[in-house]
Amino acid sequence: MNVTMERFGYKKNLICEYNNWCVLLRDQQVTLGSVVIIEKSNSIALADVTPESFAELATVISDYENVVSELYPVRRFNYMALMMVDPNVHFHVVPRYESDINEFNYDFSDSLYPSPPNLSKVNNCSADVKALVLDKIVSQWPKR
Repeated sequence: MNVTMERFGYKKNLICEYNNWCVLLRDQQVTLGSVVIIEKSNSIALADVTPESFAELATVISDYENVVSELYPVRRFNYMALMMVDPNVHFHVVPRYESDINEFNYDFSDSLYPSPPNLSKVNNCSADVKALVLDKIVSQWPKR
C-alpha cells in the first residue's frame, strides 16, 4: 500500500482492488459516486506506470463507468490526475449530472455542471450516507 492509498482511506473506502489499481470512494463527494483510482505502485509520474498497468486501467475505468452509469443518470465523467499533495499516480473521477439526485434521503448536487468540477466544492453528506453509497456501488461491481 502506498501513501496515497492510505490518505484516501484504503481500508474503509475500497470499492475494488485489481492487480495494479484500486478504486476508492472519495470521502468528499464532489458529486454522487466520486472516486479515486490509485495505482498501487510507488510511481509518482504517469511516465513511470508500466504498460501492463495502463492496460489494466482500461478495465478499471470500464467497470467504474458501467456501474455508476447503471445506477445513476451520469452525463459525463471527468478525470483529473493531480499528484501535487498526494504523490502517487492517481485519478480523481467525478461523474457529472444535469440535475440533483436524491439518494438515501440526501440531495446530491452538481452545482457547477457543465463547468469543470472543483474538488473543494463537495456534497457534505453524512458518513452513514457515504457508507450506503459505497455499499450500493460495491454490490453492483463485477466480480473478478
